[in-house]
Amino acid sequence: MDAEQAQKYRDFAKGAWENAVNHKEGEVIPDEEFLLSVDKDGYRHTVTTQRIRHIYKQHGNEKAEKARGQIAITESDIELIPDIIENFTYSIRNFTYNGKKAVIYAKQGNKNTYIYIERISNKWHRKTTVTFFNLGYTRDAESVLRMLKNSNGDVSKAEIIGVGGGGNPTSTAQTESRRTVANSVFPPDTSLSPDSAEKSMGRK
Repeated sequence: MDAEQAQKYRDFAKGAWENAVNHKEGEVIPDEEFLLSVDKDGYRHTVTTQRIRHIYKQHGNEKAEKARGQIAITESDIELIPDIIENFTYSIRNFTYNGKKAVIYAKQGNKNTYIYIERISNKWHRKTTVTFFNLGYTRDAESVLRMLKNSNGDVSKAEIIGVGGGGNPTSTAQTESRRTVANSVFPPDTSLSPDSAEKSMGRK
């Protein structure tokens, strides 16, 4: 993403976040889509104002996220999404959640891990935002796989891709991790129901 496009995205994110914060129950706000990038396989990474509003509602409340042991998502976090996709610490691919293909991009900080999830639509050749949250601690890929498995995900063929968007898998879920994470699950998130991301854009 060049400097001009990056500024356009920051403006989009700022407007979408402000709409989410000020949204009133029952108020209809037009859903706008922003093209973040196109990957090497020709899939379009997109985010919409509706998904940003969802992220705010599900993961933007400081008190609720603290109770989960997490850190609330802020407007400045939303601005990080393109960088997380391009410069992830690790990515988990080739898994399904509730029967739908999805991909995770994780970006680790000193004391936190961002988890950004996209739903994959082969029909529309796109990867659409599902949700985004900030774990309040550092979580490695094998632990996230265990969380997925405990949250009704099929990780039997999942691959963990190392730093920076490509190359050979550094690990596979077919080898059970010796580090178990008892009862860890992804935060409750209604967006992870089947087809929700596609339906949000009028697609199946």
